[in-house]
Amino acid sequence: MGGAAFSSAPYLLSTPRMPQAVYNQVKSACHARLRELYVCVASPIEGPGKSDHGDVDIIVFLERQAFLPSGPAAQPPHPRSGQEPLETIAVALGAARVIYLKPHLTSANMAVPWPGDEAVERNDDETGTDDHRRQRYVHVDVRIAQSLAEFQWWLFRHAHGDFWQLVGTTIRSLGLTADEEALWIRIPEIEARDRKRAKVLLTSDPDEVLQFLGYKGWSSARTYSKGDGEVGAGRLREIADDDTSLPNVWERGFDTVQELFDYVTTSRWFWVSPAPEADHHPSPSIPDHDPSSLRSNDRRRLKQRRVYAQWAESYLPSLRPSIRGGDDDDDDDDDDDDDGSSSANAAFSRLSPADRQCAVREAAFERWPMVREAYARRLETFNLETAVEAQQREILGYIRYTVAGFGQEVNWSHLAVSALKKVVVAGDETFGVLPGVPLRDEKGLYDVEEAKKFVREEGRRVGEEAWRIMCARGGKAVEEKARKKEAAEGTKREAAGEEPPGTGGPGGEKMGNSVQEGQGN
Repeated sequence: MGGAAFSSAPYLLSTPRMPQAVYNQVKSACHARLRELYVCVASPIEGPGKSDHGDVDIIVFLERQAFLPSGPAAQPPHPRSGQEPLETIAVALGAARVIYLKPHLTSANMAVPWPGDEAVERNDDETGTDDHRRQRYVHVDVRIAQSLAEFQWWLFRHAHGDFWQLVGTTIRSLGLTADEEALWIRIPEIEARDRKRAKVLLTSDPDEVLQFLGYKGWSSARTYSKGDGEVGAGRLREIADDDTSLPNVWERGFDTVQELFDYVTTSRWFWVSPAPEADHHPSPSIPDHDPSSLRSNDRRRLKQRRVYAQWAESYLPSLRPSIRGGDDDDDDDDDDDDDGSSSANAAFSRLSPADRQCAVREAAFERWPMVREAYARRLETFNLETAVEAQQREILGYIRYTVAGFGQEVNWSHLAVSALKKVVVAGDETFGVLPGVPLRDEKGLYDVEEAKKFVREEGRRVGEEAWRIMCARGGKAVEEKARKKEAAEGTKREAAGEEPPGTGGPGGEKMGNSVQEGQGN
């Protein structure tokens, strides 16, 4: 997404932003061609307020050739993989250039020729620009979904333009993450060390996500014609809490950016910090205006995403008075839902960051009971591993300290430390000196005091045995090296037609005979 993939070397193609008319034309044409190849073809619902577009995003699923063979030479169904399906798509779209995105080869950037000028309404002042004198192209991104669930989630995740950019700034600090695969809950204790492992799956069902986040249905007075045109105006209104079905929320867009913002704030988990100085969480719902306090992704969005910048710099700060509780005299405040679905979710906002995360976590466990077990198991395993690693570090430090007190030369000490680590930490029996009691319990935790006792009492013996074994192996290695050298020299002599020393050469045989004859006399 973005439309700039072909602007740099080696392509250097002109892919200007498309007016709405060009965007609609190209998208419709691409969909029509791709429906001849795939059963499912779609693009995400557009965000509000866009007058032009950088690219056309399309996702496809269920290749007709693979699953619905036809014709006299029809072959049994065989889903294709690799680059071949994307090459077929590129030919169908008439792409002049293609960038295949590795390593999975399930998506590609394609440069499709700009439609004829007769189909595009252009301003007079644009007709003489360099872009219009050069051959222009439309940037089309095509993704091949590997399942229907992926197809639906991708459309959901990229619907309504910046919607998930805005939601993400709120739910991130609550311990939730919505990425290209699903909605996850994060384990704070693990996240600092392993961000991927810290994620526990909640759901990849779009409808469940909307319901959990508390988004009510999107109702609209809009009517749709059979063509691409739309008439009427949408509006947000109160709907029953359980009315979060996909047709109500996602099949209709937002007319204005303001409507999008208002809808985002209806989440049951929406919150804003009372003031920048009162929000010490590393991922605030309202970013501070000091750029140094923002994450790199947030700073980039502020520069590149107009809607996100408007959300962070204007819309969210405007909500702070209502969050402080300073609008109690406003009669409308009494009508706010107790579940926090209004934009002034005061009770939830007043919670500490830790309490907000706890509330969201418990709600997730209640909705998905199996997640509680998976979360607890993941955290328990992590805590156990962390404890074992800490014990191993303590034991290894004690081994080094104890061996240093033996006063041996450096090589002996290094060998002793290595051997003791194998015996105490890994349970190695190679050296024949073993602890009298088990050093680990059934969970894998160490009895650190017993381990230290063994190191004190038997550390020197383990070091001496390790040194003896090393010397024995060294002697054998020297003998083996000499044997190999002698064998190699013998092979070399045989190749040269020479005889071993003392058994041949000029006069060798005669000398032997003379000796024998001399002995005979």
